Amino acid sequence: MERQFPQFTGLEMTSGRLKLEMSVLICNDDHAIAMRVLVAVVLVTIHSLAVTAGDSGVNEFTPINGTEISSISHEGFVSNSEPFSISLTINGSSNVTSVLLITQACINSGVCYSPQTHEMDNEPGSIENDDSGDSLFMKNNIEVSNQFESPDDHVSYLNWKFVLISEDGYETHVPESGFGWKIWSNCWYDNSTWGGNSSHCQDEGAAEDAPTLPYITAPLALASVAMAALMSRRV
Repeated sequence: MERQFPQFTGLEMTSGRLKLEMSVLICNDDHAIAMRVLVAVVLVTIHSLAVTAGDSGVNEFTPINGTEISSISHEGFVSNSEPFSISLTINGSSNVTSVLLITQACINSGVCYSPQTHEMDNEPGSIENDDSGDSLFMKNNIEVSNQFESPDDHVSYLNWKFVLISEDGYETHVPESGFGWKIWSNCWYDNSTWGGNSSHCQDEGAAEDAPTLPYITAPLALASVAMAALMSRRV
């Protein structure tokens, strides 16, 4: 019995939208399962690209409403040469006694390094003219380039989140999952585009090494292998 299945023939991305071109491939029962797998791989590829692709150069923030955080302060960009500092205030009615800062640095080549955990310093009495009892926590002089493997690596952006620890040891993650903040550098390269208020990292080597659409390459390669296997069985 012959069945008709859509065949992936092309994928085009324009203005952040995906255009998927499909044709119909007639398969017998022996090949039906293989085609279902191929279509599934293509669909997963499209979904992963849509999820991971974001707006280059646009800083991201998580609302702190409903959390024990009153305010957050930090620089407007991150840089290889300048230390990064973050401070936040905790509500006076809270029983939070310590705060952890978890950061992740990503570089212009598309590599994201392992997350780093920093214990923020409690600065009692640092909030002037404040009777609310709020607590100030700070982490100064974060050297984002310390973990880079090469001096030629340039930070593209910095992700981070907070872990609030109460007196009883209970931990509250802000946000609950993933990273809640993303600050771009003063010289970044992403999706074939340069950005930032500096051009010190813009050189031919960085442009050549930086991948284009890295999220879609591996799944499409897998789809090609599946198609080749299917066609060999039809011979």
